[in-house]
Amino acid sequence: MNFEIKSYQSVGSIYFGMTRSEVRQLINDSFSDIEFSPTPELPDDLSIEEINLVDNFDALDIQVVYDSKSPYACIAVILYDSTNPVLNGRNLFDYPIEDLKRWMELIDNSFKVNLEAIDFYGLGISLCTDDYDIFKYEPPKSIAVFSKEYLNTLLAFSND
Repeated sequence: MNFEIKSYQSVGSIYFGMTRSEVRQLINDSFSDIEFSPTPELPDDLSIEEINLVDNFDALDIQVVYDSKSPYACIAVILYDSTNPVLNGRNLFDYPIEDLKRWMELIDNSFKVNLEAIDFYGLGISLCTDDYDIFKYEPPKSIAVFSKEYLNTLLAFSND
């Protein structure tokens, strides 16, 4: 299934800001729900308001991340390698991370490389891997597309 990425707007037919019930109705497939923190290095005193809710749609190989407050608006979509996330006509899983980095930095030079991801803040996309230095010549493990709200969360944690 193709998922056309429109930065800070949508991934396929899933729009940022849609409620959890709207996304579930749109996808109309089985799911499991989990809790998710925006970054693995969160402090022990993390409050429940900072934990996001996630629907895992196994059949589509995607996860939809919602904010922690009702009505639980969609703030990010994580796509895995059986999906076809398309940005400007390119299926992102068809290219190694290093090639994607070179191409995407021509579009968005506000990015940050860390051990497990390259975050393109202007595009609202993270190319995720287990270890950038080891796997940069392979396609991403997953691709996260996020809303401006989620970007603010990422930036807040990266500045701590």
